Amino acid sequence: MIYMSRLSLLLVALTLAVPVCAQQSFVERMNQGFRSRSPKAGEMLPDAAGFRADGTPFALKDTRGKLTVLVTGCLT
Repeated sequence: MIYMSRLSLLLVALTLAVPVCAQQSFVERMNQGFRSRSPKAGEMLPDAAGFRADGTPFALKDTRGKLTVLVTGCLT
């Protein structure tokens, strides 16, 4: 039978808990950074360029003043 002292049990519990706490703080830092850099509702988006579904170039500056739906994602 393996005997562990209370101190040993506490050290094992703390060792297992540290990565979870570190991960939560990392995720929260990432979320805070995203929220601070993201445009708020009603604000103008920064200019960006891309391609339409048919392959023609697209720039956000060309849509200023028009109602525009911007769908983003990965196509791979």
